[in-house]
Amino acid sequence: MWQTIRISLRSYRRNFRKHWIYNLLNIGGLSIAFICLCLMIAYIFHETSYDRFNSKADRIFRPTYQMQSDNGFAVHWARIPDDYINELPNDIPEIAKLIRFQNQEQKYIRVGEERFKPRHAYTTDAEVFEVFDFKIVDGAVSDGLLQPYSVVLTETLARRYFGKTDVIGKQIYVTGDWTPEEQPYTVTAVMADLPANTHLPVELLFSFKNAEERSGWAYVYTLLQENASIEQVQAKMGAFVSKYQDPDATMKVDIVFQPLTGIHLTSNLAREIKPNSSLFYVRIFWGVGLFIWLIALVNFSNLSSALALTKGKEAGVRKILGAQRRHLVMSALGDSIIGSLMALLIAILIAWWCLPGFEMLTGTSLLPQFSRVLPILLSVSVVSGIIAGLVPAFMMYGIDILRVLKESNQWSWKQKGYTANVKKTMVMLQFTATIVLLSGALIARQQFAFIQEKNLGMNAEQVVAIAQVPDAVKLKYPLFKDRVSKLSGVTAVAACMEVPSPRNPR
Repeated sequence: MWQTIRISLRSYRRNFRKHWIYNLLNIGGLSIAFICLCLMIAYIFHETSYDRFNSKADRIFRPTYQMQSDNGFAVHWARIPDDYINELPNDIPEIAKLIRFQNQEQKYIRVGEERFKPRHAYTTDAEVFEVFDFKIVDGAVSDGLLQPYSVVLTETLARRYFGKTDVIGKQIYVTGDWTPEEQPYTVTAVMADLPANTHLPVELLFSFKNAEERSGWAYVYTLLQENASIEQVQAKMGAFVSKYQDPDATMKVDIVFQPLTGIHLTSNLAREIKPNSSLFYVRIFWGVGLFIWLIALVNFSNLSSALALTKGKEAGVRKILGAQRRHLVMSALGDSIIGSLMALLIAILIAWWCLPGFEMLTGTSLLPQFSRVLPILLSVSVVSGIIAGLVPAFMMYGIDILRVLKESNQWSWKQKGYTANVKKTMVMLQFTATIVLLSGALIARQQFAFIQEKNLGMNAEQVVAIAQVPDAVKLKYPLFKDRVSKLSGVTAVAACMEVPSPRNPR
């Protein structure tokens, strides 16, 4: 076997030097396709891997809140306002635990003389570490959020606040709309930064001060018993809601469960924690990647066939010297596979170099996915080499020795009819796939241009949002509006519950 490989490598090196322009074009075209495939597959793996780092991900589900009125008004919230949701573990035996995440991004934090505005901060239950794989790197898991006025920070946040991660026992001072006086919280644990592929980014976790604080709007997650199914739980939601809802309520309420691993690609509800992606985009990426590979494969095969035409006399001489047909076929396939593997090696090096820029463009972290991408690309490369080498292999198999050795023009030696037909079909496929890709690119460009030039009814550059307004100002909003309207340069003033954004579309 190794002798055969060594002979194939020697033959490929000799042919590469002899026809280096053809070979460079052949390998270069396939390398570009592999670069695109490498980055696209890494992105697809990233998108489909959301929240799967949690060991119990298949048992974690998020209940969402769907309301509909008699007059047709309907809204589906990612978070839940009703406190009776806390009774789920008591009323539904299939539910083992329930964890609340109550948003605390409206708070301010003081450490020493510095003040910070937290992001991804929540008040949550002490059992959160039993449901989610939030790795504690300093401190005890059991003590993390057990006591009132406890706080758990990520390593990055600990460095930002204190300049180090050894911060157990340190205090931060918290204020907010409802707590104008500073409240000291003690750091009881430090956890590792969460992976980027999560719909629930967490940097800071507060403990509940008392049972009464477990109320109001919250993102809720449930952990099912090991042998329970979500269908069993969902079937009981109608009776559960009816038990606690006011019988005179005019709004119809449904509790709809979502699997944790499906939220990022399938959920686009009101008040999502952050904007999610879509399974549609993942499928588009798969389709585009397939077309790119198809075009490159056909091009690679056509150029390999052209190179095979130049080796007719060589094949004839080898056959006279005792080479059998299968040896010629294996030689053609070997050359094709070696060329494909060389293209893959070049593509991996260039893709690695392009990775930081692609990550910046997509806003993702794709490096962890590379170990999963490489085996797939290796398989695709070998398959590409085999497929692209079939036409030259058929040509070698059907070679007419006397005709080849007599012909002065090596390009004119006779091919079998089916080989020529295959080549014509491949060229047609290449042109068809190219037209489809170019058409799709032009349509996408027109759509993006339409979005960018769409009149929003306002000049976004001239609109200023005040994200945090003190309660004292809210209570006197008419006066505040009147005073601000009189300021020079202000043409209008309006208010809404939250700053409009993809997370808060309504």
